[in-house]
Amino acid sequence: MSAEPKRLGEILLEKKMITQEQLAQAIELQKLSGDIFGEILIQKKWVSEIQILQALSDQFKIPFVRLDANTVDWVTAKQFPMNLLSKNSCFPVKQDSQSMTVAVYDPLDAWTASALEAQSRGRTIHLVLATKQDIKTAIQELGRRKLNEKT
Repeated sequence: MSAEPKRLGEILLEKKMITQEQLAQAIELQKLSGDIFGEILIQKKWVSEIQILQALSDQFKIPFVRLDANTVDWVTAKQFPMNLLSKNSCFPVKQDSQSMTVAVYDPLDAWTASALEAQSRGRTIHLVLATKQDIKTAIQELGRRKLNEKT
C-alpha cells in the first residue's frame, strides 16, 4: 500500500516557506473563495510562483523547468494551435517519435492534458511545470515566429 502524497501545504511547511498560521489562513480563504490554494499564497505574497511550482514538482514528481528560446523545439511548438496554448496556459517543449513534453502551469488540469493528447498524434504526453510568465513569453515568441514565416 503506497503512502498518500503530501499536500502542498505540508510540503511548504516542511520547507519552512510558510508558517502554520499562514497555512490555516490560506485554507480558510480557499474555503470562502474557492480559489486555488497556491494562488492564494502567491496573492498574499507569502511565497513566490517559483516556490509553489517547485513544491508542486515535489508533490507530483513532475519536473519544474524554465522555458527559454534554447529549451524549446520550435518545430514541435508550431504544430499546436495558438488558441489551445493561450487558453490553457500550456506549451509544447519537445517531442520524439513516441512522446511529447509539454509545459503546464497547473498539473491538475485534466482538460488541458486531454486536449494535448488529442493534438499529440498518438504520442505519450510528459508534463513539466513552468511559470505562467515563461509559458506566456513562449507563446508570444511562437506567434512572432509563425508571423515571420507568413511574411
